[in-house]
Amino acid sequence: MEKIKRYISGSIEKLKNGSYILRQVARHRRNSQFIKNLAIIMSMLAVLLLIYGFNFYTKTQNNINEQLENNNLNILDRVQDMGSETLKTAETIATNVAIKEYTRQYLLTSDEQSRKIYEENIDEMIIRYTSVYDYIDSIYVYSPDKKTVVAGQKYESQEVYSDASFLENYSDTNKITVIARKKRDVYPYLISIIRPVTVSGAVEDSYEYNEPLGVVCINLNAEKYGELLEKADYKKQSFPGVIIANNNNEILYSSQKDQIGLKTGNVPYLGRVNANNGRYTYRYKNDNDRLIVSSNKSSYRDLIFISIASATDPWEIFLKMLQYIFEGMIFVVFASVLAAGFLAYTAYKPIVRISQILDQDEAAMQSLALHEKSGEMQFIIDNILHNMQKKNEMESEIKERVVLLRKAMFTALQVQINPHFIYNTLENINWLAVKLAGNDNKVSSSVLTLAKLMRYSLETEGYFVTIGDEISNAKQYSELLKVRYPGVFEIVWNVSDEVLKENIIRLTLQPIIENAIQHGIRPKREKGLIEINCELKNGDICVSVVDDGVGMTEKEIENINNSLAEEYLLESKHVGLRNVNQRLKIVFGENYGLHLSNREDGKQGLAVLLSIPITATDIVGENELFIYGKKFNKEEKES
Repeated sequence: MEKIKRYISGSIEKLKNGSYILRQVARHRRNSQFIKNLAIIMSMLAVLLLIYGFNFYTKTQNNINEQLENNNLNILDRVQDMGSETLKTAETIATNVAIKEYTRQYLLTSDEQSRKIYEENIDEMIIRYTSVYDYIDSIYVYSPDKKTVVAGQKYESQEVYSDASFLENYSDTNKITVIARKKRDVYPYLISIIRPVTVSGAVEDSYEYNEPLGVVCINLNAEKYGELLEKADYKKQSFPGVIIANNNNEILYSSQKDQIGLKTGNVPYLGRVNANNGRYTYRYKNDNDRLIVSSNKSSYRDLIFISIASATDPWEIFLKMLQYIFEGMIFVVFASVLAAGFLAYTAYKPIVRISQILDQDEAAMQSLALHEKSGEMQFIIDNILHNMQKKNEMESEIKERVVLLRKAMFTALQVQINPHFIYNTLENINWLAVKLAGNDNKVSSSVLTLAKLMRYSLETEGYFVTIGDEISNAKQYSELLKVRYPGVFEIVWNVSDEVLKENIIRLTLQPIIENAIQHGIRPKREKGLIEINCELKNGDICVSVVDDGVGMTEKEIENINNSLAEEYLLESKHVGLRNVNQRLKIVFGENYGLHLSNREDGKQGLAVLLSIPITATDIVGENELFIYGKKFNKEEKES
């Protein structure tokens, strides 16, 4: 029974958490975790789908083209076998005609009666061959000595014979020649095999007695030859375009008749065909055509057989890819909604648990930490408890600091009364000195100067003064030091008039001048010179205090500059420089402060350089101040 109660209680708690999550999703809408998860998941899946689609597009196109290349080569092999065998058969017929005794006797004899008998025998043989082989258009036997041609009961002299263009390719040679031409230079296209007739009957040898007597020309009809080649496609595939070229790259046959007789180099997509390539396939494309070109060199007369097939249309494959991507996007949307919902639920579930935990007090949270089974939740509870303890410790510390702050405020108020007492006391001392001496003297003037200096330095109304006032105060201070150290130093002031009304932090020059006298000029034990320069440069007010004292080594200068940059305390003899440097950085930011260097003219001594922004002139208002390079009003300061 107890288990059932716990199960029901757990189920009700899950339903509450689920309804809470749904309310949060509905409340936040676009900013909800569900929408964010949905956007991320959809983006990731869409990118993956596009990558897959692109790979599908490229691989499919390559695979189809490779398959087309293989098919093209297979068809080319069959076409080459069929075409070569047909041409070999035609050459064999030409050889049979050439080696017949009556053919040689016809070419050798000059007896008219005998020649007619031999001619009749040749005519019968030509008629027999042309009747059996329908792709053979005609067979000619030509006699160069008698200038006559036998063509199957047709006898005319060379001068009047209407189809003697094959003679242009005949020369006194023992080689068999294969050419392309038109019958009577009109129609049809012919593939002519020209074979010399020799005394021995053999060709392509170098015997002197084997001079050609004449020539046999067997003419194949190109159209019927092409029909014969198409029979090689016994698998009934799409028959590609076929081109046959001789070893001179002259096209003997082509599916496109206007290419017959041209050089392969004159056909754009045959530019890479070469008899030396052997079995070779490549892809050709331009603005209009995408072709697969396969070529192979035949063993018969070094003829080149070429097969042309259309490559795949990338646009068709692209449309197919878009179809797959669209179908995939439907799946992506459905899967993204499910995944985003699941992730949102799992993400909100611990948040709900954490909000419930935060409603507990510290004791209850410690009890939950002991009984929490989830490692992540236990880690979160431990961190919450740790932060609560730190918060309590900080509250105690803040209370202690408030007490100390009140004590400091009281001390500051008490100190505020002391300057008035000092001013009054110095005025009384000055009056007594004048009364005792009967007139003004060095003691009274020194006391009066000291009173002015103290009033200037202890003034609490603002911490900016004009450069003119700062210089006036520094001059009064130097006068006091001259009373103490007569003849020890002189000060030269080079101050541009345009900076006199600009503003500078109170008591900036006095500590630097004191440092130059105490640590630079006095140890030299002879009269020294201090040169103070103040001018506008690159939008900043640049101040330099240069002395001709004992100076410092490069290592000492480097150590002090590093200390000034890192805001470390300097040794006690340079505490004035540190004070000025810290105040410059606090007010104007880390880019400002003091910098020490040797004199630019190479003489002995030290130069202290500083710069302040011209923007300091805008922050002397009664309700403004400048801290760490930022401007605040009095209300912001108090807050």
